Amino acid sequence: MRHTPFYLLLLLLFSRSVSAQTTQTEKQTDSITRLMIRYLNESKPDSAYAYWGEAARKQFTPESWRNVYKGNLSPFLPFSDITYTGSHDGMNIYMMKGVMPLNLYAKLDVSGKLETFFFQPVKVNLPQKTTTALSDNPLKSHLDSIVESAVRPYINLAGNVGLSAGVRYNGQDYFYNYGTVRLNTDTLPDNHTIYETGSITKTFTGTLLALAVIQKKVTLDQPITKFLPDSVAKNPALKGITLKQLANHTAGFPSLPSNLSTSRAEQPYENYDQAHLFSYLKSAAPENPPGKVHSYSNFGFGLLGVILERIYGMNYAALLSKYITGPQGLKHTGISVYGKIAQGYDGGLSPVAMWDLNAMKSAGAIKSDAADLLKYASLQLQQGKDPLQQACALAHQATYDDGATKIGLAWVRFQHQDDYLFHNGATGGYRSFLLADTLNNTAVVILVNSVNGVEAVGAQIVQNLKK
Repeated sequence: MRHTPFYLLLLLLFSRSVSAQTTQTEKQTDSITRLMIRYLNESKPDSAYAYWGEAARKQFTPESWRNVYKGNLSPFLPFSDITYTGSHDGMNIYMMKGVMPLNLYAKLDVSGKLETFFFQPVKVNLPQKTTTALSDNPLKSHLDSIVESAVRPYINLAGNVGLSAGVRYNGQDYFYNYGTVRLNTDTLPDNHTIYETGSITKTFTGTLLALAVIQKKVTLDQPITKFLPDSVAKNPALKGITLKQLANHTAGFPSLPSNLSTSRAEQPYENYDQAHLFSYLKSAAPENPPGKVHSYSNFGFGLLGVILERIYGMNYAALLSKYITGPQGLKHTGISVYGKIAQGYDGGLSPVAMWDLNAMKSAGAIKSDAADLLKYASLQLQQGKDPLQQACALAHQATYDDGATKIGLAWVRFQHQDDYLFHNGATGGYRSFLLADTLNNTAVVILVNSVNGVEAVGAQIVQNLKK
């Protein structure tokens, strides 16, 4: 679900230059490395910190490490399929699967503690396809050329399968499709082909919260304990957390709860129901004071959806239909949708199923097509007195600002480009991109059925439209 905003695409925890004189056996390093990964998956950063050596501790205090863990590392968890790939000058190298594939580098110091331990995205040098990918781009207009120049290098790589894009430009909607809906076919996607949107779901959830405020059912500063079962609400650690803090990722929750099983990476959320969610909350203890630190949390948005269900007395899918997708005529957008579905593929181009997110659906379960998603993106450009338009405007307003990034109710805004409303998404076999430029009244959405991100493609289209 990515989550993961694209400004976290490179994760570097800490590193030191490698010295050939400092050696440990591969077996010792492997043992500690795997223990570290287990602690990270179990949301135990303090336990992991105990294995850091003196040099590493000089770079990070326990508190700063917790912040790095929650803000930069937890969105990529859980890690699975940890594969040792070799060693060089005492440095063990691993390949790991998670939200995105990562390489891990680990080295011990003379005391047997970790001197080096850092992650990098896997650099996959994908070959060009032997044939040019299909497309319905007519290549007649300047906009056609802008899209072609951004998309063609991406879609012609062998690791990418299909792509559907929508562009709102000069008051008109334009759609472009490339590749295929599944491998080994010649079926081109179209603007009604359905993909998973991943964490773009969070913007729908933030809008539903804003609508509840417009309807005077809640205020953003109300504590979440008001809407939880008594057995959960009595946890004193939850007392200071508000609805707003769930929606801007400052509640202090990790990306994933510690009682989420990591045994099935292909369906990480399918068994995580409300009973598990409430069980976790009964003893949860956020490590940062609420409202102080931005730490991207899938769990927080799963919880927000559950709270909205309790406020309205209806399930999340029904809320979407009643207040957003129904009124906007988004016929192929929701938790369960039917139609022409693009098959999703993992990093090895093996087909994967769409995720069952159970109690976490409000964090990343929405599926959509390019036509619907562009209509939703265009809604963000509108101003009016309609309750949904008012809710969108409220969701856009920054509720957290750290000097570099502003967060509304899920929506990401950037200091250097405050007119941009952004979110992206990632699941096991899909990636998504949505950006609305409120100053220039343009919007770009991109959906793909593979795991290679499209942020660079979308950003290039947006920037060239401005020119």
